[in-house]
Amino acid sequence: MAGEVLLLAPAVTVHIVRGILRDTGHNQMRKPHRLGSTTLPGGLIITYMWLPIAGEIGGILVLFAGFVRAAFA
Repeated sequence: MAGEVLLLAPAVTVHIVRGILRDTGHNQMRKPHRLGSTTLPGGLIITYMWLPIAGEIGGILVLFAGFVRAAFA
């Protein structure tokens, strides 16, 4: 639960900031990555995209390990 909040809260915050800056008229993944008039480093965007993916896969693996342990122990 805490991990989900740690991943969801920044995403919601970025959407709010983009709305305030009226920065919603273009593809956010198009290079150069911009937030308002600021250019963001590409590594930051890649990390921001991969962390939730890794978290979801890790969560599924933990659930699967618990299932295997309960089913075959």
